[in-house]
Parts: sequence; C-alpha cells; structure tokens
Amino acid sequence: WGMNEYGELGTTAAIDLCDIPGITLVACTGTPQRVTGAPAFAALASSRGHGSSCGLTAAGAAWCWGFGLGGQLGDGRSADSAQAVAVAGGHQFAMLRMSSSSLASCGLTPSGEGWCWGPFPDLWGNGAGVGSNVPVRVDWGRGFATLDLGELHGCGLTADGQAWCWGSNWYGQLGVGSAGGSGGLSSSGTPRAVVGAQVWRGIATGSDHSCALDDTGAAWCWGVAYALGSPTSVPDYVGTPQRVAGGMCSR
Repeated sequence: WGMNEYGELGTTAAIDLCDIPGITLVACTGTPQRVTGAPAFAALASSRGHGSSCGLTAAGAAWCWGFGLGGQLGDGRSADSAQAVAVAGGHQFAMLRMSSSSLASCGLTPSGEGWCWGPFPDLWGNGAGVGSNVPVRVDWGRGFATLDLGELHGCGLTADGQAWCWGSNWYGQLGVGSAGGSGGLSSSGTPRAVVGAQVWRGIATGSDHSCALDDTGAAWCWGVAYALGSPTSVPDYVGTPQRVAGGMCSR
C-alpha cells in the first residue's frame, strides 16, 4: 500500500490517484495490494526514495519489483516492473539488503558469499567501476556473517564480530577515525576496518551514520553528530564509535 509511481506496490490492478503537492497525480492506495506474480516470501527488504522492494523465499530465491531503471531489480533489464521478477542467476541467499537510496542491493549466501547489483557500485564494496543489472560476485577479502546498506555506504560484520565499512565517508559513517567533511577520508571503494577492534554482535546503517551493538547490548554509533545519541559536545562529524547515552543495554 502507499504510492505506486514506479510499480513499487507490485500490482497491475487499477488503484486510486493521489495529488502530491509539488509532484503530480500519482497512483496510490491505502488498501493492501497482493504483489503480482510473487511466490510466498520468508523475508522482505525495501528501499526509500525511488521505490523498489525485494523478497526472499524460504529456499533463498530473490524476487524484486518497482523502480528498476538502473538495474535495481537484478533481473537483467533496466526497467521498472509492476510485478515481481526473479533476480537472475538462481542464487540462494540467506540474507538480502537494499540501500535506502535504491541504488544497490546485496545478498549473502549461506556460505557467506556476497552478490550485489544496481547502478551504484560504491555500495558493493569491491571497488567495481560500473553497476550491473544482474548479481555480481563481490570479493570483500573476507566473509561477512551479516551486512547492511545505508544511503551511500555499507557495513558488514565478520563471523568473529569485527566491523568493516565502505562507500561514502563524508560524515565519518565508515568509522575509520576521520570524516571527509572535516578533511579526512571522503570515501572508500573497499571495506575499511572500524577503529577500536571491538567485538560487535549487530550492525545497522542509516543515511549518514552507522550503529553497532557490543557484547553487552550497548549501542555505539558514528557519523553525523545529530544521529549519534551522544552528548552535544561531540563535533559535527564523528569518525569513531561513540557510546549512545542513557546506559541502556539489550541482552
């Protein structure tokens, strides 16, 4: 349900029109629509901005729908789709993540192999020069047990809990100790180790920041200052993990 400008609801059914100020009349609905042509899914992933979504079946097959002009659907075309299409390659993924900007998607196989697609290869983390409308094998130089994609950067955790990030670092969101906006590293096409060598058990990326949970369940964040949950005395950009204030832990 919601807006359907690019087929992001995954339906070809006739639905209502909404007048969005400053844009135009676009297809929309507040009533849930069944995604057309889709199998049963065990997990879903979605982007914001130009809308596209993907689902994973219980067997790990990926299907996507919505905005796809940059190859975001991974089916070998560069076109939108108002119904679910199978991601090319027949891969079986244990996890699927989409960037919030709808510029890339990455899947992890059960063995930890990474496969990515979309128009913005900086989000893949393997230094690729061009995007792809089908999954491309990503060699991160290490295996990740989990990963997440933000707007222009991504982060992953290895099996032993080490955090590595790649992509834009303008706000320090890679956690490498500096920020491009203050004269430091502006970006990295390949994973860089988050400083501190802490052991993490979970990681998530936002638009301009990243956060991770330590062994005690305490949250730590780095990147643009307003998103860190830290005292106001920190600089505008923070390139090292900062403990989120409040003393809360999740065990």
